[in-house]
Amino acid sequence: MAKKVYLVDTENVGAVWKHLFELAANTDDILLFYTENTPFLSYNDLDFVLSYKDRFTMIKCYTGNNALDFQLVSYLGFLMKTGAKTQYIIISNDTGYDAMIRFWSDRERNVLRLSQAELIRSVKQKVEKTLAKDTAKEEQTQEGQTNEMTDAKSEGVEIQLLTLENTKPEMTEFEYSDEEILIQGVLSDEKSRDVIGWIVKMLRRYNVKQLQKIHHEMIKKYGQKDGGQMYKLIKPILKQFYHMQQEEAEIEEEEKKEDTLVKVIT
Repeated sequence: MAKKVYLVDTENVGAVWKHLFELAANTDDILLFYTENTPFLSYNDLDFVLSYKDRFTMIKCYTGNNALDFQLVSYLGFLMKTGAKTQYIIISNDTGYDAMIRFWSDRERNVLRLSQAELIRSVKQKVEKTLAKDTAKEEQTQEGQTNEMTDAKSEGVEIQLLTLENTKPEMTEFEYSDEEILIQGVLSDEKSRDVIGWIVKMLRRYNVKQLQKIHHEMIKKYGQKDGGQMYKLIKPILKQFYHMQQEEAEIEEEEKKEDTLVKVIT
């Protein structure tokens, strides 16, 4: 399996990169490109990240218009000179990287981009697969123990069967929307589904230019301290949120046009 190098645009994805520790192998590299404009980490996130302090490298960049993007891309080119067989994964919501990715893909370099939503979805899928494998192993072990007990009984050995508590983990389908994934990625892990759902519904009532109203809504709902903190965490990804909203609206409009066309034809 090819080594992976994750190049993180921290200005764009905030603290969501912390989920890389669950996705990346110990042999993979995690490079954090940051500037003074990178959003701050919460204390909970900072405590979590410091427990993996040997797993990532921080690369300070200069500020400016798209400055971090250019520095990240140039560093990527430097790395590819000596690591042609490595897979390079940019963590960012910025689609501006995609032209560069196509350029290097045409030259048989393994480069791709993961958005916040894609990163979190990949992590959850990996966790679910791990749980499924562990469950299968546990069932095989229990089946083997049952067979051993049956064999022992057939030889006339008195064995008292103990009722084993079912420890199979509950497997639930991942049903979060892309918008909820985006919000979940920047909030602390202990935030409930209800909190995330409320934030998404509230944001749908406004637009990216109504930051003051969004801030007021969160303070009104969760108080000055918690509401203010959550607003600071979601503010950097609001442009991405409303971009996703626009894409969904365009898709729905196209579907309506197709339905209308089908009705006319039939």
